[in-house]
Amino acid sequence: MAVIAGVLLVIFGYQPQREPSVGWIPSQTAVFTRTEPTPVPTSAAHRAVKVLQHPTRPKVIPIASPALPKGEPAQVVVATTDGKRLVDTSLVPTVRNAEEELVPPFGKAGWYAEAGWSKRKPGFPGPSVVAGHISHRSQPDVFYNLPRVRPGDVVSIKYTSGDKVSFRVTRAEAVRKDLATDLSGDVAQSIWQPSGNQSVIRLFTCDPETTFVGSHYLGNWVVWANKI
Repeated sequence: MAVIAGVLLVIFGYQPQREPSVGWIPSQTAVFTRTEPTPVPTSAAHRAVKVLQHPTRPKVIPIASPALPKGEPAQVVVATTDGKRLVDTSLVPTVRNAEEELVPPFGKAGWYAEAGWSKRKPGFPGPSVVAGHISHRSQPDVFYNLPRVRPGDVVSIKYTSGDKVSFRVTRAEAVRKDLATDLSGDVAQSIWQPSGNQSVIRLFTCDPETTFVGSHYLGNWVVWANKI
């Protein structure tokens, strides 16, 4: 199984908003009918000066960013809504070969760790990609049951540190390989360049319902999932 992909590195910029400045608000002009100023009790004047000298600023409550998983991705598990495991396999970093194909090892799944994407570990901001074989030498391989995954199922990535991050499946369908890599189309955009900076994951394998040519199926089965 090979996933051919011209992957673009998307840089998400962030520009913090400036804190609104605190300015003085001029009081309305007072009109007096007497030429002598009205005396102000000393205590009241003192209180007024205190208010002006020590204006109360609104409290700023920082919003904590979600903690990122530590260590390296080590295992991927996909379970149905009733808890049945469809996928349970070890996970290793994987890059494209000389033919620009993402080919994970047999017997394991590979997370896409190409330069620029190595910071897109599952659970980190942006899209992460995990690929696995559906069969090897006519025997089921690690993603043999991936075509059975449906929306609502849960993808869990376990890290070497013991941390775990989970995703809820939102979409699962067969995709032609040319459509999965054509970044001018909506399907490829949803895989490689989703809007926003949320943590999402895409799982790839071959679609066994498509034609087998040479050593590859012509189609992919793709699973989309968002971090829970």
